Amino acid sequence: MGPGVFEYIFVALVCFFASFVQGTSGFGSALVAMPLLLIVLPARTATPLCVLMGVIITVDLTRRLYRHIDRTGLLLLGAGCVPGIALGIYLLGNWNDALMRRLLGVVLACYAAWSLFVRVPKVSPGRMWGLAAGLATGTLGAALSTGGPPAIIYCTLQAWDRDRMKATLSAFFLFTGSVTVMAHWVAGFTTATVLKLFVVSIVPVLLGTWLGTVVYDRMSEHGYVRVLLSLLLIAGLLLVIS
Repeated sequence: MGPGVFEYIFVALVCFFASFVQGTSGFGSALVAMPLLLIVLPARTATPLCVLMGVIITVDLTRRLYRHIDRTGLLLLGAGCVPGIALGIYLLGNWNDALMRRLLGVVLACYAAWSLFVRVPKVSPGRMWGLAAGLATGTLGAALSTGGPPAIIYCTLQAWDRDRMKATLSAFFLFTGSVTVMAHWVAGFTTATVLKLFVVSIVPVLLGTWLGTVVYDRMSEHGYVRVLLSLLLIAGLLLVIS
């Protein structure tokens, strides 16, 4: 039996809220949406739905911030993520994801809490860290639809302003999301049910993204970084208890 009216309404509301979060911060739609969607949907429906939703959001954000993209950082993250997506597709079809989610949640919560309360220097991590962050992002994104944190940590350590961080993250997530959508389609995870739920979510996603960008335009540099870290902390805790 497919989703009923309640499930469609619930998904639309979750997608609106998740897109608002990403419109504000540049990431976080899947981290917010996945624990909530899993209340009414199986993981193999929620994951490809979140990826499709993320593509809509990142197209809009990348268009708005295109001139601020750091192309070197984007290339490093992109080069690392392609093999990671292949690994993530394998894990989605073959692994029980409960332990993976909890381990990821513990790491995220510890990093975010430390960064919020301890002044973290901008260390300009080298090229290998960019590739490693891309690999981890591709794997986690394809397997759990929660790939953002490694790339976010990499970007927050760079000596970038908020526009460069958000623009680079948005462009990178657009690339990874597009590749993952194709991989999910080939692997058979993008079912008719997923597509119906996606159609219902398009308008809420666009509205949420627009409202989030309005809030972002009113934020300070320091406030933006604290929002990123706070979302990582919340996401980590949600993954641990979900």
